[in-house]
Amino acid sequence: MDDGIIDAEKLHENLIEHVAHRMPYLPYEIATMPLKKFVMASAFLPLNIRLVLGGGSVNLNRKTAAEFYDLRPPQLATVKEVRSFLECSQNEWDWLLKKKYVTLPQAEHNFDADQVMDAKSRLAMFYTFHEMDVRFGVPGLTERLVENKILHDVSGYRNSYYLVDMHDVGQVLDHIRTACIQSGLPKSSDAVRVSETAFAKAHPERAYANLFGRLLDSVIPFAEWRPPYRLNDFWITSNELSLLSSTI
Repeated sequence: MDDGIIDAEKLHENLIEHVAHRMPYLPYEIATMPLKKFVMASAFLPLNIRLVLGGGSVNLNRKTAAEFYDLRPPQLATVKEVRSFLECSQNEWDWLLKKKYVTLPQAEHNFDADQVMDAKSRLAMFYTFHEMDVRFGVPGLTERLVENKILHDVSGYRNSYYLVDMHDVGQVLDHIRTACIQSGLPKSSDAVRVSETAFAKAHPERAYANLFGRLLDSVIPFAEWRPPYRLNDFWITSNELSLLSSTI
């Protein structure tokens, strides 16, 4: 605050810490989504302030289909036309309907153009296993997390690749950070960086998959995840090392 005036952009920088654990793993728009939803729900604040607090700029409003297409949005009347516009498979289309990202129009009406635009964006919110592994920095970790039912393979909705949903990833990261905040490390503990343990060096995908699972199940009583929230920023006590190598 300067002379009684709140610097919304500065406040945004402070608020972004609450989603900082998402930043290394997700695109900015998805990483900051929980913050935006929280701020945008604060109806007592002016819209421009909410936009800056949630996204850092007043210019982050999503364009409507009419704005995007210079007042001439696509007129899509049939499922075939929408699927062609979205370039989606039958499985993808079924998923969009099931999740209600697209709804069928009433007779003699076109599909909602804004809804179709949102669906197109939603179909881009997936990582292949390889892409997720690159974000984690640990080859094979995503497959291991899916095997342990921590993440879910949604490749049935998209052909050719094994996929995970970015929203699913974000929720897992949120739960893990919450678990670490609630536990923390005792001041007198013999803290160990997970990445420096012998098991993590030999089998990193197994070590981190076990770590994720143990944290989510509240089996590890003491843990800390320090900024900038990479996988090598996890710390546990030396008494918990055996939990990394044991099978979930």
